[in-house]
Amino acid sequence: MSHHASLAPTPVPHGRATALELSELATTVIETAQGAIDELAQTELAGLPVADAHTRLVIARSEAGLAASRLLLRSATAALEAAGGPVEPPSPEHRIDLRAAMGFAARTSREVLLEAHEIGSSSARYDGSRLESSLRDGMVALRQVNRATESLL
Repeated sequence: MSHHASLAPTPVPHGRATALELSELATTVIETAQGAIDELAQTELAGLPVADAHTRLVIARSEAGLAASRLLLRSATAALEAAGGPVEPPSPEHRIDLRAAMGFAARTSREVLLEAHEIGSSSARYDGSRLESSLRDGMVALRQVNRATESLL
């Protein structure tokens, strides 16, 4: 048996309650990426406050992308919640909308985490830093969201 067999996504029941639980994974990724960008905004690099134009642009773009991710995810989950009971499977349209919102949230969060790592690379490499912890936790959460998104096919 290959040691990679455990990496295959496990089948997930398609009940409405399960789909809503999966959307919570995407919310966790968004909030972890938000934590990384917040930490970056508070971090001092080379003894100076983070103030260069590129860093301000990255932080602003990250904030906007994460806000859009939250809105899409809230919209998809609200429609799913309004559509019926917790055991009934979501309609194909609701599944597609939720999968798209989760995918957008995952891609946006990944970009934010990578940008935060790139900008804060010197401070993020010290074991135990809050930024390093946010980056690590964010990547783990992203893997879970990507697997969960596959289950919504």
